[in-house]
Amino acid sequence: MCVISCHAPVNVLRNEMSFEQTKEEASMDGSDYCIVLVDNDYDIQYYKSKIIDKNEGNPCLWNFVNVDRPENYWYKWLLGTWKSPFTIIFDNDGQIENIVFGTSEYACKSIESAISSRGKGIIYKNFGFARNSDIPDCIENADEFIYNHLQLISDTACTYCEKYLKADSLAHISGYPFSSYLKLCYGRHIFSKDSIAKMACGFIDKYIGATYSKITYSSLIQRVSEDFLTENSQTLIDTKVRIAKRHYRIGDEVPITVAITNNGEDDISIEKIETTCSCIKMVPENRNYRRVIRPHETINYLFSMELESSGKVYHEIYFYTNNPAPLATAAVKVFVEQ
Repeated sequence: MCVISCHAPVNVLRNEMSFEQTKEEASMDGSDYCIVLVDNDYDIQYYKSKIIDKNEGNPCLWNFVNVDRPENYWYKWLLGTWKSPFTIIFDNDGQIENIVFGTSEYACKSIESAISSRGKGIIYKNFGFARNSDIPDCIENADEFIYNHLQLISDTACTYCEKYLKADSLAHISGYPFSSYLKLCYGRHIFSKDSIAKMACGFIDKYIGATYSKITYSSLIQRVSEDFLTENSQTLIDTKVRIAKRHYRIGDEVPITVAITNNGEDDISIEKIETTCSCIKMVPENRNYRRVIRPHETINYLFSMELESSGKVYHEIYFYTNNPAPLATAAVKVFVEQ
C-alpha cells in the first residue's frame, strides 16, 4: 500500500474506506481523490496498471470500493447502475469533477484529463455515464445531483428533520429512488413506525413496477422491505443459486437451480417469476411451478440459460411474493470463454 511522502506527492491507494474518511484524508493533503466502484470479480491490478500508474505525474488518493458488499450497495443506488468499474473524481475542494464508466481508451483519457486539467477542460466529460446509468434525463447536471446526495449523507451538523426536508427536496426534482430512500432513512427518526411503514409500502408500490432498471434497484426494494416492514430487519426469504462449475462457451445451456427458503411463520405465495433476459427459461418451460412455500420450507426452482455472448454474464431472476418482502432476487453469474 502506498503512503504519503513528506518530500514528493505520490498516488495513495486505499480499500473500503468510507466516503467521509476518504474526503477527510484527501483534504488533509489538499489532494484530489477518486472513488473507484468495482465488484467481486474485478481485477484491481488491471485498473491500477491501466489508469493509476499512467497518472503518476498527477497524484491523488484512490479508494477502491466493492459495491457487491451490502454496506456499499448505496453507491449503486446513488449512481443508478449495477455495472463496474465507475470512477468518481473529486477536486481538492471536494467537488465532483467527472464520473466515468469503464477503462476504454476514451474512459482513460477522460479520467486523466479530469485529474490533470486544472482549468484546461475535461475531454470526453462523464464518458459512458449517461449510457450506463438510470439518472433521469431531466437531471441536467448529474455531477451536482450526485454531489448533493453525498453532501447530505456526510453532513453531521443537520438534524434528522433538516435532512428529511433536504431529501424530500431532492426527491421532488425527479422522483429518483435513492432520494426517496433517504427520506425513509431520515424520516424513521421523526415519524411514527406506522407512518414510515406506510411510506415504505408506497415506495415499493411505486418502484417495483417502474421504468427504472430492476437489476439496479431490486436490492434497494429488498432493503426497504427488510428495514421498514419486517421485525428486526428480518430476511423473510432466502435465495441461493447453484450453477455447475465448468468451462462454458457460447451456445451452451447452463442449468440453474434457485433454492427459495421461507424464513417466516406464514405461507409465502409466489405470484410471478420474471428474468432480466429471455435467454433464461424455466425447466420445463411453462410448467406449473410451486406457488406456495410453507414456513421454514425450501423449494428448488429449475431454469436453463442459453449463453449468447462471451465474457462475464450477469442476469437476475425475480420472484414476486404476497408478503411484506414482495421481491426476492436470484443473481446469476457465469463466465463464458471466447
